[in-house]
Amino acid sequence: MGGGTESSWIVQGQIGNILDNLIAKGKVEPMILVTPNLSDYPSPQHVFDRPIILSNVLEYILPHMVENYNASSDPDRRGFGGLSMGGATTYYALFNHTDEFKYYLPMSGFISREYEPDYTMEALKTKVISIGAGWYDFCLADTGEDRMAQAMNLTIMNNFGANGIPYSADLVASGHAWVTWRHNIAWMLENVLWK
Repeated sequence: MGGGTESSWIVQGQIGNILDNLIAKGKVEPMILVTPNLSDYPSPQHVFDRPIILSNVLEYILPHMVENYNASSDPDRRGFGGLSMGGATTYYALFNHTDEFKYYLPMSGFISREYEPDYTMEALKTKVISIGAGWYDFCLADTGEDRMAQAMNLTIMNNFGANGIPYSADLVASGHAWVTWRHNIAWMLENVLWK
């Protein structure tokens, strides 16, 4: 997320409690969750440099996890997700590093103006995509000219549908806030990831 750090999902997102409770109830299998600080890669124009962010993830973080932890090297056993700017980065990964992950979980993200998404890629139809947002979230619908975004989530979902790309969505009665993303990630963990 823009302005967040590696501890944001732990502290505000309560992801540890959410994941531990779902594991304890047998609703998800134990897994490794990595929350890197990717907010240190803004460009001079104050737009997150997504190619550098993904290069860091693919060249350093993933190899480190595979080498030092019981992490799978199989892309079918890996997911990528984030919220807000992290959601935008997730969309970037989906369209530009499609084969690196099986599961893509953008929450309150957008398609940035930095690249043109290709909705006709056949590989997109083999991915598991789950979108999260709040009904009162500015990242849900295209509302006027946004200097960073070319498409928000409703437009993205329409484009997925028009191109036969399967996806699920968890849209909740809240806004661009942690209450939304805590609900989104719990729903995605239980209903989408590794299913």
